[in-house]
Amino acid sequence: MAGGQHCRMAGITLQVAEAQLAQWIACMTAIASNQRYKIADREYVRADLMAVQKTIDFWDNKVKALDLAATGGNSGRIGRARH
Repeated sequence: MAGGQHCRMAGITLQVAEAQLAQWIACMTAIASNQRYKIADREYVRADLMAVQKTIDFWDNKVKALDLAATGGNSGRIGRARH
């Protein structure tokens, strides 16, 4: 498994989880500054901050678990930086 990119958890690859996390962080950044952000068919606004934060937490945990699985529990990372 090169870089853990093919490690799966419930059918989700590390690459997919990282992309989702990045998208939701971009959403949070936009709506935190009173902008709108659209993901699929849904538009998010400042009132959605809590729901977006929960989604970021979900994807962050998924990325961490997949990264850990890909490295056999020894990634050498202290923590994943949050944006």
